[in-house]
Amino acid sequence: MTWLVNIIGGSGLAMAGLARDLRIHFPSFVGVFFAEMILCLLVGAFSPAMFRLLASTKPFQWLVPLALTLPATRRHVFGDYVSHVRRKLETWRSQANDERFVSMPVSLRKGGGSSLLLFSQPEEQLCRFLVQPPGAQSGNVLIESPGGRGKSALLREVVRRMLLAFEEDPSRPLPVLCDSRATSLEAAASRALEATPLTSELHEMLLHWGDCVLVMDGLTESALTPEALQAFIDSRHGASVRLLLTSRPHLGFRHALEHSPGWLHVEPNRMDEQTLGRFISAYEPESTGTQNQNILRACRGADGTYLPILVRLALLFGGNPGVRGIAELYEAAFRGLLRQQGTATGEEDSQLLAWTSQFCLRTYWVNGIRSLRYRNAPEQEHLQKLLKAGVLVPDGTAPTPEQVPCEVRFFHDSMQSYLTACGLFAQEHAAPAWDILWRAAGDPLFASAQPEAGSELFQMCLQVFGPREKLRRELQRQLLEWAQRYDDVLTKRHISSAVPELLQTRFRTRLASPSELSAGSFLRIATEVSSEDLHSLGTLYMNMAHLLWPLRQEEPPGGFP
Repeated sequence: MTWLVNIIGGSGLAMAGLARDLRIHFPSFVGVFFAEMILCLLVGAFSPAMFRLLASTKPFQWLVPLALTLPATRRHVFGDYVSHVRRKLETWRSQANDERFVSMPVSLRKGGGSSLLLFSQPEEQLCRFLVQPPGAQSGNVLIESPGGRGKSALLREVVRRMLLAFEEDPSRPLPVLCDSRATSLEAAASRALEATPLTSELHEMLLHWGDCVLVMDGLTESALTPEALQAFIDSRHGASVRLLLTSRPHLGFRHALEHSPGWLHVEPNRMDEQTLGRFISAYEPESTGTQNQNILRACRGADGTYLPILVRLALLFGGNPGVRGIAELYEAAFRGLLRQQGTATGEEDSQLLAWTSQFCLRTYWVNGIRSLRYRNAPEQEHLQKLLKAGVLVPDGTAPTPEQVPCEVRFFHDSMQSYLTACGLFAQEHAAPAWDILWRAAGDPLFASAQPEAGSELFQMCLQVFGPREKLRRELQRQLLEWAQRYDDVLTKRHISSAVPELLQTRFRTRLASPSELSAGSFLRIATEVSSEDLHSLGTLYMNMAHLLWPLRQEEPPGGFP
């Protein structure tokens, strides 16, 4: 407030001097001057375009911050921006195959507290945590989990509730949707706030006052680094600006968040039988729960829980009796999207499926980048069909219908992983050995920074590659080869932690005298224990591949395209 007092005092003295020299009645002059300014600001409050003009014009600049503290002014000035954010949310929901939000339980951990399971309406608590004044039980939120659990859906619902909270009480902060291609949150916020009728100077003021919640979906797929996030939290904005973020499991982003004065770490849980029923009802209100039982059974994990993305695809595209597994489900989703839009029929969708698989092999398998160039791309015709069908969606800021997006991405990352796995199998199915599986499981381009999440690409390879017996033998062969080759490098602790949790008791029982066994013997026993179930064997292989991949880089390259 010091600068405001100085400006007002200095302006008053200057005006008094001018009025004395020109023999003007000073009180009348001041009264008329302020009346005109207030009148102009009232006009600006009802016209965002006029408000933007006044905000950059002297002498109204110093009154604009005061006007922005008034609820009525904020409601009118930011009304168009609220509508803009709503349109973007609806566009994203439409791009996610008309996704319906269903409130699901989450595991929640609060800064300075312990983990707890929140069963009812976590979106309500997250919204309340973000819109509270700084320091009053508020802070940053990170929604973190492996793919397919509904992170983005939860984020969009929280943003929707924040818009409602702002309309109810305009003194609450506004959500600012940041482009994930920005390399800093400051730059992303500045770009997003251009949609408001305010100048860049006022954007800075909004951040300083804590009037914004910066929202970014998909940190692990963004251009933002953990260091950049940490720098923002440590900057002058860190104490006032709150963040709403989503990420796949990543230790760097998690640690950056935990340096905040206040924070919530949220992990959406997989669905159990109870929440599955509510989820199905949201998509099929008339369903009796007995339809699509075969494909829903294929969506069930070893622990009896379900992944939301798989269930959603099963409800939308799993009606064909031939859909009995996850690979068939993704193929049905691909073909279903094409046929819904009339983009392809019959043999055409098979040709486009084969082309897209090879395209993923030339792009994602090579560089690990989820985004794809669309504008001026050499194979525009095929990409245009995929975009029209909704298999591809615009990346970043959604363009208007008449605009051509610069970059696109698949409607869900798991579809890109599935198609890449199809391309790999088409290329390697006749090879005597499938050494490419090591890269799919262990290369950091595809493997998460956290071993418990693993590589989605490799998990898709387990669904696509076959016959199953050959896949089982290939995983066993490579694991036993690693046991011999890296016997003097591996540690027993790392091998024990790589064994699937459900097999830990059985594994320890087989270790008669652990101290007398070498690390290689540990891995051989772990392979034998896990071999009865292909999923467990794949989990062991994926964990070991992630651990051993750095050693692979020291050997002569071979086997990879």
